[in-house]
Amino acid sequence: MDIMQAERKRFVYGDESLNIPGCIKNGIPEDIANTIYDQMIDFAKYAFNKSHAAAYAAISLETAYLKAHFPLEFAAGLLTSEIDDSDKLMKYIGSFKNNGVSVLPPDVQKSDVAFSIEDGDIRFGLLAVKSVGTDVAEKIVKERKKESFKSFQNFLERTYSFISSDAVEKLAYSGALDFSGLSRRAMAEQAKPALAAVKKAMKKIDKEQMSIFDFLSIPEEHQSDYGIQNLPEYPKGLLFAHEKEATGVYLSGHPMQPYRKYLSLIATDSKYVAEKAHEGDIVNIAGVLTDFSWKVTKTGKQMLIINLEDEQGMFDVLYFPKEYEQQPALVIGDVLFVGGKVTASGSIVANDFRDLSINPPKQLWFATNAKSTFTLEKQVRNFAQRVGGVGDVIYVCSKTTRKRYPLSITIDANDDTVLRAKGEFHAENVARVDAI
Repeated sequence: MDIMQAERKRFVYGDESLNIPGCIKNGIPEDIANTIYDQMIDFAKYAFNKSHAAAYAAISLETAYLKAHFPLEFAAGLLTSEIDDSDKLMKYIGSFKNNGVSVLPPDVQKSDVAFSIEDGDIRFGLLAVKSVGTDVAEKIVKERKKESFKSFQNFLERTYSFISSDAVEKLAYSGALDFSGLSRRAMAEQAKPALAAVKKAMKKIDKEQMSIFDFLSIPEEHQSDYGIQNLPEYPKGLLFAHEKEATGVYLSGHPMQPYRKYLSLIATDSKYVAEKAHEGDIVNIAGVLTDFSWKVTKTGKQMLIINLEDEQGMFDVLYFPKEYEQQPALVIGDVLFVGGKVTASGSIVANDFRDLSINPPKQLWFATNAKSTFTLEKQVRNFAQRVGGVGDVIYVCSKTTRKRYPLSITIDANDDTVLRAKGEFHAENVARVDAI
């Protein structure tokens, strides 16, 4: 404390020998400067305590040791500790994947209640599936240890007394019931009527004083299927969206994965925007639509606010009335490409938009007979600026050297744009092809 009080004089009045001007010389009144320093002393009582610093140092060292020498156990423990925080789970799972540790989806035949280690990988815990509480997760594991589940119907027959149709639906969405051979759609959409049918059948068995074990000993071909029918699987995008709905993360694949190589040429990821972008920067971003809402402006018009997610994190995107009125209906799970400006808060004010799920990305090629593409690049950049639009990649190439180069700009290569390009650069020098 005596050191802190000795430093007060320098903080308030300065120290010419050390070239410290102090608060007063910087235009801060003496009473305010002392109030600020009193607050610093109060914080120092907490932050500078040796016991406080030593405790955090010990925890840091222990954590680092465990992460270095027991990486799988560390991963399972960390994920379990954040089992209710989807954002942190997504962040940590992504980090583990980048370091070669796979996180396997939940499976009622293999998962424990919490995250666990399985053959050098991490297995998703049942408790991390939405609508599946601790009691249900523990009872599923206990029931499975008696005997593996034989089918979806068998799973329902053995869990009907403690599980809800919402939990069954989320387990289906997550992939935890994939062992059954039925599509996730079939199990999710029939969870409620199937569970009701099972309960009705079990009630009848109880009335007839027949035990569940007697019932399960009946040959499978004579058991009821409760009207459960297999259905065509969800489209991949919706499959991923339901998976994230159930677990908070994408496990079997990410909707952005097919676009990864193409987007690396023209889009900025959320990590860069969060850590390095500045207010006013013009950026192109892309992500999966996870949520959207509307806000009424002072002029009585609607402004659209959307949340996008890429493989690094989240974007908040704002559409003001002029841009919003031009947009088609939005669908959760679609992949959107947006051009816009970074705000002070890190959100993006959109000035252009493209739904890649409806309008897949293209490559627009420009060729020249010259060995150098320098002049062509300049002309193409000028053309792209005049035409506008986002979502498609531009390539320039030399027919002589056969060398090709992507340009770090984007365009909307619609029919009108291609027609204009062929008019300016000649039809034989322009081509449009699929980007993915």
